Amino acid sequence: MKKKSTQTSILAAALFLLVALIILIAYIIPQITTLKELNQEISQKESELMVGKQKVQALRDAAQLIQQAKKEVELLGISIPTKEKAEESLLQITNIAARQSITITSTSFSSTEGLLTMNVIAKGDYNKFVDFFNDTNSNIRPVSVSGISFSANGDSGGLEASFDLLLPYIAEVSLNEDNITGETLSEKED
Repeated sequence: MKKKSTQTSILAAALFLLVALIILIAYIIPQITTLKELNQEISQKESELMVGKQKVQALRDAAQLIQQAKKEVELLGISIPTKEKAEESLLQITNIAARQSITITSTSFSSTEGLLTMNVIAKGDYNKFVDFFNDTNSNIRPVSVSGISFSANGDSGGLEASFDLLLPYIAEVSLNEDNITGETLSEKED
């Protein structure tokens, strides 16, 4: 009887191991495979997240560069404009003169292709004129001074100066088909 009970115990243990093995194969191994797949997906999503963060940072950097470029283009448009902009030039020069206690008594403008000439007559002390001319060199819009002449101003004891300020600008060029292809009219007729 002992033999039968031992055999039954062994058979029950074997059956239990067989059921455990079947459960292991049927349930746990697929779960392990699913966990491995989920772990791979998490790794892939983490790498996609890093790439996404890099793209977002690149877009932020690009946006900052665009903002900086816009400011530089605006500054360039002020420094060498595409039109004469005599009013802006007069305002800049008047501000420089006011800082140096120079009184501008008369201005007139003339323009040639790409160059605005401002004829100025002003009153003040010699040292103030020197500072004024130095300040025009640091003006945002390039300024060249030419034709300076001084005369004594008997009324105030100072000087009266007459000079020309030359302010460049980029003259707009109209493009037509001839300018683009580089052909002249006589070449087209041939």
